[in-house]
Amino acid sequence: MLCVDVFFLSGRLCLRIVCILLSLNYFVLERTHQKCYYLCLFFLFFAGVKSFAWSHFGKYLVSGADRTLLFWDLFTLETVYKIEDLKSPVVYVDVQDEQNKMFAILVNKTIHVWHNITYELLQVVTDESVYKPLNVLSAMVFSPDLKMLFTAGDRITAWTLERYE
Repeated sequence: MLCVDVFFLSGRLCLRIVCILLSLNYFVLERTHQKCYYLCLFFLFFAGVKSFAWSHFGKYLVSGADRTLLFWDLFTLETVYKIEDLKSPVVYVDVQDEQNKMFAILVNKTIHVWHNITYELLQVVTDESVYKPLNVLSAMVFSPDLKMLFTAGDRITAWTLERYE
């Protein structure tokens, strides 16, 4: 599977290409006179990237693979933080800067919610529903206006993720 995304980083046009079984690659492009010139390529992660998300506020990229979440500083190309030894492989990650939250769905249908600045684990929710033909969650989206997380297996489920203290 191949995912492509275009964005601006430090005023330069970047093309983010993820090959699910190989690596997370960045092509930094310079545009002059209607032509794009390739400046450099970064290979960031080589362990089967399943999903990635960009934090505009934190200026990092989080990538999920196997049982690990890696937080990358794209200016230095170094890992700034690592969450390891999750109970099952990561399926999907998402960062919500407005809510200061980072979400991850794991293969075992658990949803983990972290604070995207302190990396504190805020909440873990498990989906007990049985989905057919595949018993997995395959996608998610967070609605900041509704403060709800929506997940999809063979149907869409809405989650209210409020932290009670």
